[in-house]
Amino acid sequence: FDTLYSLNNNGSLRWKVSLDGYHVTSPIVCDKNGNIFAGLIKDYGDSYIYSITSSGNITWKLPVKDEPSLGASPAIAEDGTMFYPTFLSNSILIIK
Repeated sequence: FDTLYSLNNNGSLRWKVSLDGYHVTSPIVCDKNGNIFAGLIKDYGDSYIYSITSSGNITWKLPVKDEPSLGASPAIAEDGTMFYPTFLSNSILIIK
């Protein structure tokens, strides 16, 4: 659960990336450039949104304070703006 794997169309491993002990708790989405975004949690209130390139490199980690889980489905607009619903606080994070 703490490693993200990318597979080729034939099922062979393209790359894998360790998520530093965090677990994916939300649907994974990707933008038009193939960058991947996922909500992760390690402990209660220790949540992050990770951005991972299409080649498996973590580009940034955004801490999400006071949120026990990022279980809602994020959406990405055509201009690249991401809308990330939270679970406990009933709000939407807007990431540009």
